[in-house]
Amino acid sequence: GWSGAYQEDNYPITVNGSRTGAVWIGNYGPFWFNDSELYFLTSLNQIVALTAIVALLLAAGFGWWMSNRMARAILQVTRTAHQLRQGDLAARSPAESTIREINDLALSINSLGSSLAEQDALRRRMTGDISHELRTPLTTMRGQLEAMIDGIWPMDVKGLTSCRDEVLRLTRLVGQIEGLAQAEAATLALVPQVINVLDFVEYHS
Repeated sequence: GWSGAYQEDNYPITVNGSRTGAVWIGNYGPFWFNDSELYFLTSLNQIVALTAIVALLLAAGFGWWMSNRMARAILQVTRTAHQLRQGDLAARSPAESTIREINDLALSINSLGSSLAEQDALRRRMTGDISHELRTPLTTMRGQLEAMIDGIWPMDVKGLTSCRDEVLRLTRLVGQIEGLAQAEAATLALVPQVINVLDFVEYHS
């Protein structure tokens, strides 16, 4: 297709339907390249094709590297979330990715783990405090009842009143626990009212 041979075309001249002459137009083919030019064009085409192949391979390799790096970071965050769901509240995800969104996701997971750990510690401490507060009146009431049963204390109005006071104390503690549970569940209805601070302090002092 690179031939540059001489070509000549014949175009007849007609007047009133009669041929009166002809015109010959000659030219060298659409391309005229010598061997050096053909070698240059062939080499250029080869270089362009090789560059395209190398660029395609580099793009594929870079895409694989980036996707693998993103997959590792996302897998680490997923693993941390699974550990938190299994109860390992000390699990944390290292935010080492160069992608801001993945770093934000890892920081959010770590913040969630810290919040869950703090809430778990608060729950354990509150459970211990509640157990201690309930154990004291129960122990007192048990001792008084056992003393009455053994005949050490007389079963009179004074002893029964003391037991009733401990029961009332337990009732108040249970009510406070229920109020705390309602407050945590956001179902506690607040009823604003006007109070005298002095009377409130004297009542609880």
